[in-house]
Amino acid sequence: MNLQELREGIPSIEECLVLGRPFASGSCTGCVIGLTRQGEQAKLYFLQYDDTYGERLEEAELSAMDNPPKPPATLREELVEQEQSQRQTEPRLTVEHLRSVEIGGVAYPVSGSSYRAVEGTDWEGILLLETFLRAGWRPEGILTETPLERCFLLEAEIGRSLPSLGDISTAGPVVLMSARRVESYLVQKPLRLQVGDGRGEAVTFGGDGAEHAVYLHRAYLYDPYEAYREMYRQYRARPGLTAEERTAADRAEESLYELLPSVCPEGMLLPVVEYETAEGLSLDIRARSVLDGPPPTPSVSQSGGGPVVSSASSMLFLAKADQEAGRHGLPLRAAVVEVPVPPGTEEIDAELFRWHRSVTPEPLVL
Repeated sequence: MNLQELREGIPSIEECLVLGRPFASGSCTGCVIGLTRQGEQAKLYFLQYDDTYGERLEEAELSAMDNPPKPPATLREELVEQEQSQRQTEPRLTVEHLRSVEIGGVAYPVSGSSYRAVEGTDWEGILLLETFLRAGWRPEGILTETPLERCFLLEAEIGRSLPSLGDISTAGPVVLMSARRVESYLVQKPLRLQVGDGRGEAVTFGGDGAEHAVYLHRAYLYDPYEAYREMYRQYRARPGLTAEERTAADRAEESLYELLPSVCPEGMLLPVVEYETAEGLSLDIRARSVLDGPPPTPSVSQSGGGPVVSSASSMLFLAKADQEAGRHGLPLRAAVVEVPVPPGTEEIDAELFRWHRSVTPEPLVL
């Protein structure tokens, strides 16, 4: 560290308001520290600590030393390792991303939030904590004893102009409304898909300690080239489209068609599965041949800014069911199986690899 680094790390703060609201949930202990203001931009800060995080990191490091990881032989191995590593090495925080916050009976939208570990070289974070301590913040309990490098500092930008923090009352409760988050669970359940209208048979699965069910509505073959051509045709037909917007659409379409053949050669089709669900679950359905094949090899291409690494697996297809509800009266969803098949294919050897659930946490009143 030198004086230049120290100077660059000093937070730009005109005003500071301490809230000091502690909370605890599960393995996480935290505190809503307070607000800062620079110009009319206000930010809200939290400090959080997961008491399982350090132990899980050490276990992961010891496991890697005892059993050095080998390159995954299949895409399945790669995806499972990624899922397990994420669960083992990510902190379990009570607050990850905020939607809004209520302070003194006034609701403030949050335009964006992020968190980071308070590492030893994070001078800005360390000096920010010092600023709040000097302003009267008095942390309690485990947060006063925990090494800062095991703590996480969350920063949330208030999405409206605040010329002053002096009018904000700290007397009432602070209410935190978290943004929706996605939970994922591995299943790896084989599925034999018949192209055409299905009988609405149930598929049951778990992964989270409970049993869930969806009903297979139908499977059909989808032409991504025709779908994208129609999408861009409709976009270009919009009234009032500028020349710059048309040029941008041309470039985007050209880039898309450069990548698309690596996922689905022209003349081939992609299977789509429609399913009914009462819980709003999203299914990740994969072809078994792809899962048990080698992981995709990243390709390196040159751009104006330097080399760009990409792979076919980074392409995203979004499918939408043609109807709102299926045979059981439940909402219909659709999933693309990213394996090219020839026209006339009648059966796909697939797998319900994992499923996702979108969750909105309950408001946290402090």
